[in-house]
Amino acid sequence: LAGAMVDEDDPAPPTKSRTGSGALKYFLPFPVIVVAVFAYLRWAPPDRAAERATDADDLPLLVRTLTEERAGLRRERDELRFVQRRLELERREIEDQRREVEALLARMQGSVQGLEEERDRTLAQVARVYDTMEPRAAARILTGVDAATSTEIVRRMRERPAAEVMAALDPTLARCISNRLVGP
Repeated sequence: LAGAMVDEDDPAPPTKSRTGSGALKYFLPFPVIVVAVFAYLRWAPPDRAAERATDADDLPLLVRTLTEERAGLRRERDELRFVQRRLELERREIEDQRREVEALLARMQGSVQGLEEERDRTLAQVARVYDTMEPRAAARILTGVDAATSTEIVRRMRERPAAEVMAALDPTLARCISNRLVGP
């Protein structure tokens, strides 16, 4: 080994220390190369299909693996299509329910508006009756009616009969009706 590493053009005879450092010079890159190869093999992204396809014996394994993967993808695609169809059906059902609710709401609003109009007509008619009554009799009747209704009746009465009825009312009830008439 020492003779193989001697440089023939070198005039100095080989020495022990020179032989040691020369051998070290040739073997020093070897550990670096080993570490680099090990690191590549350890952390390189796996290419299993390429590894399996290197031998002709591994081709059936590769075909079977690819067939299984294709079948898995087909199942996933079918499941996704099923979920997509289900979501579309649910979306349509929700849309139908939304339309039904909107129609019901419109009918209810129409009913409420009709009831409010009927109540207004009834209150106007009752106010006309109170207009023709004697103020003390009207005041006695209004005392037994809730404050909101009595306020609406007084609001719809003509001014002079309303003033006479308010004067005949209990002062506490008259104050309550007056506050409601002024308020919103």
